[in-house]
Amino acid sequence: MNKFRKIALIILISVAAASLMLLASCGESASEPRGVKITFELEGGTFRNNRPGTPIEHYYVFPEGVPHLIRRPDEIKQGVEPVTKQGCVLEGWFRTRTQATGADGNPATDADGNPVYEYSDEWNFETDVVEGNELTLYAKWNNAYTNSFALYYFSSGSEVQARTVTVTEDNPEFSHWKERFDRVRMTGYTAMKHKDPATGNSAITYYIPVEFATWDYTDADVRYIPDETDPNRVECVEMPADYVHPVGVEGYQPTGDLEVKIYVDVLPGDWMFVSNKGEFGTTLNANIYLLDDVDLGNAEIGAPTEYRYRFIGNGKTVSNFTVRVNSGMNNLVEIGEFGSNNLAVSLFGRLMQGTEVRDVTFDNVTFLLETTNSMISNIVVAPLALDAAGVSETDKPTLGGVTVNGKVQVNRLPNGFDKDNRFADYSAQGIYDGELIESQDCTCNVTVEFGEGV
Repeated sequence: MNKFRKIALIILISVAAASLMLLASCGESASEPRGVKITFELEGGTFRNNRPGTPIEHYYVFPEGVPHLIRRPDEIKQGVEPVTKQGCVLEGWFRTRTQATGADGNPATDADGNPVYEYSDEWNFETDVVEGNELTLYAKWNNAYTNSFALYYFSSGSEVQARTVTVTEDNPEFSHWKERFDRVRMTGYTAMKHKDPATGNSAITYYIPVEFATWDYTDADVRYIPDETDPNRVECVEMPADYVHPVGVEGYQPTGDLEVKIYVDVLPGDWMFVSNKGEFGTTLNANIYLLDDVDLGNAEIGAPTEYRYRFIGNGKTVSNFTVRVNSGMNNLVEIGEFGSNNLAVSLFGRLMQGTEVRDVTFDNVTFLLETTNSMISNIVVAPLALDAAGVSETDKPTLGGVTVNGKVQVNRLPNGFDKDNRFADYSAQGIYDGELIESQDCTCNVTVEFGEGV
């Protein structure tokens, strides 16, 4: 048995030794480069742990009958960092590199005496195939200039930057970024808008300095932001919806960072710009700026008991709507000679400090009064405004160029309500007490109609 054990042990040792020799042989063979050699010259760039100036070399073994396509060096393995060069962006990989010729006819060099090269025949990794046993590609670098759109507005005579976005050749269209700019909120201001003829909705008006205008414009198209009298004014033209940053224009040669400034005109405060019924909403409790006539299509809106906003009509008309008079206890007010618990039938009610309503017509307005509240002392009809409160002679609310046309429709009153003595009609003048209201060129054409049995 001992003899057989010795023989078995000798055989086992021999097999193990042969296996080790085979593995070593395989290791040597695997480490020897074979296949098609692809060299990536980094041209001053770096990649992983390569020493500066050291190219990247890969060997491809292509199966027979398969197109000889190669990959970019940073795509060969997942998670590999890209090729980089400080202060530069990689334009692509090119097959041909030749030294440029200077203005004096001699080979061109940079400030440090290094050769300046020109590159041609860019390699397309999607379609180009390798022919032969080796290929050298050269990295072409461009200076990493920053191109951007930047939104500005003026506050107290100074430019304020509201937002900036970096633009590339892949997204130079302003339309690509417009929604982001539309959402910008400016502390204490609202960007001016216009009515977009394409949608019928309100849209922010953007301007760019005339030096960035790439189309023919006339003097009539020019406007100054914030205005012509401001010493810091900027000469601008309205920006078209299809404007493209110069970086996206064919043939553009960058020489440095390029920020295209975009300006908006602003109004102090929070404003609601209105071009149609949908934008008007159902209440007057907001600063409203009309951009067009608005037909509310017999919709109901709520009228405030106290009004502390601004309504700029720009000569437009708001028509065909109903104001349902709210007669709840919270809506009853104290009114001068009438004492407490009075109900006001009014579009703007009591005007507070800072109120302004101007240059607007309210047409075919119906004030609908239906109440059973027996706590009402008196009903005072003042279609435009009731009076002013919390103001002085020097800060009166303003009503200018306001017209109200329509009727007060009274369909129900509390049982026993004496409308002959407790129903005060000031519809002819539109205002109950205008002593503390700066009113000019206001007209009220409102009639009072009582329903059957009222």
